[in-house]
Amino acid sequence: MAQHLSTVSWSSDRIDTFGIGTDNACYHKWWDGSRWGGWESLGGTFSSPVTAVSWERNRIDLFGLGTDNVCYHKWWDGSRWAGWESLGGVLASSIKAVSWGANRLDLFARGTDNACYHKWWDGSRWGGWESLGGVLNSGVEAISWGPNRLDLFVLGTDNACHHKYMEAQGHPQQLQS
Repeated sequence: MAQHLSTVSWSSDRIDTFGIGTDNACYHKWWDGSRWGGWESLGGTFSSPVTAVSWERNRIDLFGLGTDNVCYHKWWDGSRWAGWESLGGVLASSIKAVSWGANRLDLFARGTDNACYHKWWDGSRWGGWESLGGVLNSGVEAISWGPNRLDLFVLGTDNACHHKYMEAQGHPQQLQS
C-alpha cells in the first residue's frame, strides 16, 4: 500500500480507509464496529493519493488524479459503489475534497499552470473547474469549520503559507499570507 491513506467515517463504529496500491489502483479497507474487513480493489489508475469525504450517513465520495491529469470520482451510496467517472480538469496535484453540508462537495487542486482550481457539487449538478488564481508551489489543503465556510492553504513560490477563505455561495473572499 502507498504511504498516504485517506480515512473517513460516515456513522458511529464505522471507519473506511483508502490508499493506492503498487498497481496504482485504489484500495479500500473498513472497520464495522467489531472487525476489520480485508483490502478490496476499487480499480482505477492513479498518479496521486485519493481523498475521501462523507457528507451524510451511508455516503462516501472518493476523488483521485488519474495518470491523464484528470479528476476521477467514485461514490458509495450505502449499498453499492458506483463506477469511476471523469470530472475533467487539467491538474498537477492530488485533489482535496471537503464538505460543509449535505449534498455539498468542494474540490481543490493545483492546475498544470500552477494556479488553484475549484469545482463544486451543489446537490444536483457539478460546476465547472474555475481558477482561483495564484502561483502555487504545493497542492491545496482545504477545511470547513462550519456551514458555508471553507479555508484554503497553499505554499506560494516564495515558500510562504498563503490562505484564502470562501463564505456563502463559495466565492473567494480574501487572500492572506
